[in-house]
Amino acid sequence: MIRTFTAAIAVGSVGWVLVVIEAKSDAGVSVLQLLVLYYGLPLLLIPWGVVLAVHLGRRTQQPAVRSTRLLLILPLLCALGVLLLPPESTLLRWRLRLSASALEASAQETWQQSRLVGLFVVSEKTVVGDELRFKTAECHILDACGLVYSPAGPPQTVGEDSFTQIAGSWWHWRDSW
Repeated sequence: MIRTFTAAIAVGSVGWVLVVIEAKSDAGVSVLQLLVLYYGLPLLLIPWGVVLAVHLGRRTQQPAVRSTRLLLILPLLCALGVLLLPPESTLLRWRLRLSASALEASAQETWQQSRLVGLFVVSEKTVVGDELRFKTAECHILDACGLVYSPAGPPQTVGEDSFTQIAGSWWHWRDSW
């Protein structure tokens, strides 16, 4: 029973790391992602501490199994791995570099619902002049964020839009209300 619980905590830790990487490499972070980012680790480490205490109490009675030791240290390795991640802007640039050709190729396509384009889930694609705008994430509660491909220079501001250059013709876009 304790081994199953330990394995569940280890799997949860790996899942939490994947959510952190996905959130830090996207154009924005939704409220749900913020909750998982901030409360996920404590919600995993508290039961992990209980399991560790039980495991250490049992250790005097029976030898520890190597796989159980690995499961016990995996949450700590995950937390350490998140601390060592590069900054958000670096992760976004890497993800964009891997997805740029797919995003540019989607210029001629039309679709009605969210879809995966490269490594981004694009909820909406619009063309403004010679620019391609891709909404890829929520930014906090009311705003949307995404990417703009603007080969002619800085994107056109519509409403309260704001832009930050990522690399070359690619810009981070915040579509404010």
